[in-house]
Amino acid sequence: MCLSATLIFTAKWSGETGVIASFDTETSRHIQRFSGREDSNGSPVSQNPSVDKSDLATPTAHRATEFHPRNIEGDKVLTAFDQWVEEYLAASSPTELTRLEDDGEQLAKARRYALAELIETDPERALQEAVPFAKRQKLPGSIQQQLEERVSGTASYRVIASLPDRNAPQESPSIERYVTLNERTFKASVYGRRLTEPSKESIPVHGIAIGNTVALHESPVRVLEAGELSDPSLPLPANGGICPVSKSAGLQSAAVQVGDEVVYLCHDKHIETFTHDLEAQEAGFTPLTRQSDLSRSTGLKKVLLMRVNFPDDLSVSISDVDANEMMQQVNAFYIENSYGNVSISATVTPVLTLPNPKSYYLNGDADYTLRELLLAARTAAEAAGFPRANYDLDLVHNRACSPRAYVGIPGAMLYDKDVTAASHELGHNFGAWHANGWKASDGSIIGPGGNLEYANPFDTMGGGRKSHFNAYYKHQLGWLPDSAVQPVSGDGIYRLYPIDLSHIENGLTYALTIKKDNLRTYWIETRQSLNSSFPANVLLNWSPWYGSASGTQLLDATPVSHGWFYDAPFSLGQSFYDPDLGLKIIPWRATAEYVEVLVKHVHYLAFEAESVSAAPQGSSSSENGYVLISPDDRSPTAFGIDLPADGEYALSFQVQPAAGAKSLSLSVDNTEAIAIELSSTDSTNQWVWTRMNRPLLLTAGKHMIYLRADGGDVGLETFVVTDDPTQGLPPIIAKIRDQVATVGATIKIPLRITDPDSSEAPLGLTGASSNWAVLSGTAIVLSGSDQNWTATLTPKAGKTGQSVVTLTIAKPGGYCSATSFVLTVVSPGSDGLAASSTEASDLLSTRMEPNGDITILLSKPSRSSWKIEATEDFIFWQDLVDLTTSAAGAEFTDSSAHKFARRFYRAVAN
Repeated sequence: MCLSATLIFTAKWSGETGVIASFDTETSRHIQRFSGREDSNGSPVSQNPSVDKSDLATPTAHRATEFHPRNIEGDKVLTAFDQWVEEYLAASSPTELTRLEDDGEQLAKARRYALAELIETDPERALQEAVPFAKRQKLPGSIQQQLEERVSGTASYRVIASLPDRNAPQESPSIERYVTLNERTFKASVYGRRLTEPSKESIPVHGIAIGNTVALHESPVRVLEAGELSDPSLPLPANGGICPVSKSAGLQSAAVQVGDEVVYLCHDKHIETFTHDLEAQEAGFTPLTRQSDLSRSTGLKKVLLMRVNFPDDLSVSISDVDANEMMQQVNAFYIENSYGNVSISATVTPVLTLPNPKSYYLNGDADYTLRELLLAARTAAEAAGFPRANYDLDLVHNRACSPRAYVGIPGAMLYDKDVTAASHELGHNFGAWHANGWKASDGSIIGPGGNLEYANPFDTMGGGRKSHFNAYYKHQLGWLPDSAVQPVSGDGIYRLYPIDLSHIENGLTYALTIKKDNLRTYWIETRQSLNSSFPANVLLNWSPWYGSASGTQLLDATPVSHGWFYDAPFSLGQSFYDPDLGLKIIPWRATAEYVEVLVKHVHYLAFEAESVSAAPQGSSSSENGYVLISPDDRSPTAFGIDLPADGEYALSFQVQPAAGAKSLSLSVDNTEAIAIELSSTDSTNQWVWTRMNRPLLLTAGKHMIYLRADGGDVGLETFVVTDDPTQGLPPIIAKIRDQVATVGATIKIPLRITDPDSSEAPLGLTGASSNWAVLSGTAIVLSGSDQNWTATLTPKAGKTGQSVVTLTIAKPGGYCSATSFVLTVVSPGSDGLAASSTEASDLLSTRMEPNGDITILLSKPSRSSWKIEATEDFIFWQDLVDLTTSAAGAEFTDSSAHKFARRFYRAVAN
């Protein structure tokens, strides 16, 4: 691929589009993939929990004793194997083929280990690394037996949520997934939409497996590769080859596999439509009632509590009296929590002795234990006169297995008489996941960080004790109707009623939602029970996304306090700021019945006085990079600014008053002057910040600011204009242009930081890289103090490519901002992509469509044939389409863009 024929990247970023250099902010969205730590090879260390692996060296083995960590760099092995495949397929002489086969066998074994690791840590990429069918068929048998196993069919998909197992030697994952198809059970690694998909009894799946671990594709549809229809193991086409979309004869060139069927469609668009319809059907079907999702969590639910013991442990885990009392309290909890939408009618069995000793049921993974205990308990209950068909849900109370449950289908374990634990596990059966928290590593609220399991102390699905579910789960489960949830449509004050009541009233709002990006939505709620500690409280949660372990995430209003998430609520007047959206959320006013929440887009505009100073109308002078304002009666010093929106703006000034200076006189567009007093502490010849005491109502567009000093000279270096109603100001990093570096060479980038509220707390400055293959996160070194910092970047030796570098500055209490730029690493003597970026940015652009799709526009290109590619991180590029352009250009709509938090595009000449 020739770099000189590649156009500038354009991006979809947090729901927006444009040329990459036009974006200033980005939060870290690769928390699970990039942990910020490196192994000995300089690769990011995964924080994903390890799964039980089968014997990777022997594909036919079913169970392994131990998996030894690989001592090779996986990416290099995968690349080397791909190169070996191409070399083998190009060889012709028997001698050369024999030699290559010997080399390839060892490489294939190494690749098997590397791919097994990738299946666990990045299943989406693992699927991309699968050897294509046509190439696979041409490889020798000794190589084929080391390759990944392709699996597809109709499967039972089970999601298990577990509390920590007191019998386990080490902490195990809280969420685990398993699929059973063709009488085999795999532990599943998932991505995309399957991260929030609950258990399903019978759905189409496909993926690749190493041993007993499978990377599961998010789509139910597998597009067949060229030549694959000749595979005798595939079934004949369903419906006689009739396309289910058009009802006409389908084509072999548009063949797909869905579960145990092959389906012919007419073309790619019909494949997309067919896939979308199947995903919608899958999302709306649950095996609990075989009706809609909401049916599983509404109405009267008959629950069977099966008390069991074992031949080698006949102790009773809970008495009949305690069991009935516990379930009565669980019923009361759900009646109140659901506003009467669901209730529990429990039946408690006599103690049932299971046929096998306790160790039998614990001799396996989480799926085996839960499945075997449920099967044995259900069989014993049936024999005792409690047929399963008479109940909607069932629980096993025992002294062997700690609490755990299937998500979205019946079946759970209980250990003691804890009402909260029983309510929690039934919540999983209803379809709720864990209520987690987001913990930023930089002292901010939503900066780079990670997920904390069970961290929400105000929710029974987290760490709460008999606490109401959060608003997202109440809505998901059908207890909070659409009419009670108000999507925020614009700036304004919104009235919000508490969700922790026993009933709700029609016409009132109990939750607000704001879309953060294509992955997350803010859910805003208030709670009556928290008013005594947090007056006019507001709780902010993120909806589930790939960085939340499938659950919601509570945001902490006081991230650096010692109060854990117990002080997470935002109280009256306390503001939350999202720098990506430029949005503030503030509990504004309150009564005994409701809280009014102010939602407002705010702007923080920092100006270096010297750069925006107009031609002097009086006696002002510039010294050492700042503007000197003198007490001149004839005319003031003028500055030109451009405001992005109408609003009430306040101004803050970084000044150095000389002796005798008393105040600054401020007017905008020659309006009435306002005096800004300089206190005695300001008049010390030190740089300090001062601000006006009331905002000005200004319109969008260009304005002139006039300043005059009174009593003495005043130096002015920087001023900030904001329409933030709280007048709180985050630290601001000046924008950085895109950078070019040669391989292995260190570059130093000067940073200028403006911090109007520098007296509040120290700054935390962090750096992140999107492409660790080019620039690791630990190779970004930030040094400096006050306003002057330096970013030192050292790209990896021998690596060319690009990375998005994001610098985030944060202060305790939630204020943060970020700036991003593209680092292009080129070979010595090469100008690389950056050389043609200005010209190319005029050729390639993007447009956001109302439905979230991105349209890529190629304007007046110099060539007629182009390939459009997309990436999230500059590491892996996906071919989207081949475009044949006219003189006027061409365009293509990326209908998958809504699945990504950010998306970069490039056009490559064919």
